[in-house]
Amino acid sequence: METVATMATTGAFVPCPWITFFIDRPNIKCSLCLETDLELRSPMEPPGDHTPALLPCGHVFGYHCLSIWRRQSGNRSCPACRTSFEYPLCQHPVPAKLLDAVSVFTLPPTLAEEAGCIPDECHDCRWKTSRKLFESNVDFHKADFDRLRADFSESPGGRAKEALLRKKKMLQMTMQAFFSREVLHGW
Repeated sequence: METVATMATTGAFVPCPWITFFIDRPNIKCSLCLETDLELRSPMEPPGDHTPALLPCGHVFGYHCLSIWRRQSGNRSCPACRTSFEYPLCQHPVPAKLLDAVSVFTLPPTLAEEAGCIPDECHDCRWKTSRKLFESNVDFHKADFDRLRADFSESPGGRAKEALLRKKKMLQMTMQAFFSREVLHGW
């Protein structure tokens, strides 16, 4: 794998996109066509030729140019540093992240950043493998929740209400933790 110093010398390198696009505000051109100025769009606009597409190495290209390059070359690597990007377990290609004025703040760290890494499986494969565990965990909490709700219906006093609210919070935290880990984060 290329070093951060090598990656920085090739192409449009954006190791921390929100700093680059909102603080530095450079005029970044697509490194493939060398013509298209990359612009953050509104999240309501569909991706276009000028939409920045970020790869895990921190290189950014125009969405349209990167799509054509990947389709024509059949390559899963970065056109600038040639680092190959596929998930180790499932072998699916790691997609580029399309940047808009909101998503730029919710991106996973690039490999150039200290915390950046590619998970073992893509989102779909992670979802499939962890869904059964998630459902059994929810089923356990649901059964307990239903029991506590029945207790509360029979005796709406303080202890039953407190136990029901604690279980509700536990169930909510379980679901939020799962979805924030499995759905929102990662390449």
